[in-house]
Amino acid sequence: MVNKELKEILRSVLKEELQPIHSDIQGLKRDVDSLKEGQRHLQISQIKSCYAVA
Repeated sequence: MVNKELKEILRSVLKEELQPIHSDIQGLKRDVDSLKEGQRHLQISQIKSCYAVA
């Protein structure tokens, strides 16, 4: 019974402590995805401009 209670307390504390870190990671993932998408659009634009000049 004590083990179960300790596990529950530990789970609660860890969840509370890790939530801000998780939110930061999610934000970083969104930033990376946005950068990748911007890079893709830039590459497409560069390719199109090369063909437009030729």
